[in-house]
Amino acid sequence: MSAKSTTETNETATVLTRSEEQAVKDTWALVYINSRSNGLELFLRLFKQIPHAKGYFEKFKDEPEENLKQSDELKFHVGKMMDSLNVLVGNLGNKEFLVTETQTIARDHKNRSVTSQDFKLVFEILQNMLKDKLGDKYNAATEVSWKKCCDVIWNIVDAEMKRHVET
Repeated sequence: MSAKSTTETNETATVLTRSEEQAVKDTWALVYINSRSNGLELFLRLFKQIPHAKGYFEKFKDEPEENLKQSDELKFHVGKMMDSLNVLVGNLGNKEFLVTETQTIARDHKNRSVTSQDFKLVFEILQNMLKDKLGDKYNAATEVSWKKCCDVIWNIVDAEMKRHVET
């Protein structure tokens, strides 16, 4: 990555205040405590709202929802995804790590034909799920904090996927 690209990407990773970071971390902890079931719910919502996303998973792309709930392959990916989100949320204040880790995730998914638009949709689904799960703990300030968090991560993903195409 060029020095210019690194600087531009690092600048996009600085928009959350400390209180916004804390709101994201506090509410994420409430979801992550049941990471496997909440992650599975996130994927099931994803597959309902974005049916083409199921096609990214060769082993279960043709499985009905009831079978997916029992799929070891999906459960494995759910665990990886939730753990990755946990690492990103835990490092919101460490912009160099956040950028590097997010760029790695973006490249890994780009190699599987996942688009930055797919990530954007996943973040929208995540925010809706958080709102449903957290009830009054997902107040207006928390909602803004999560939107900013998801925008920061998505901007890094988008920049990396565009850069990955250009090189």
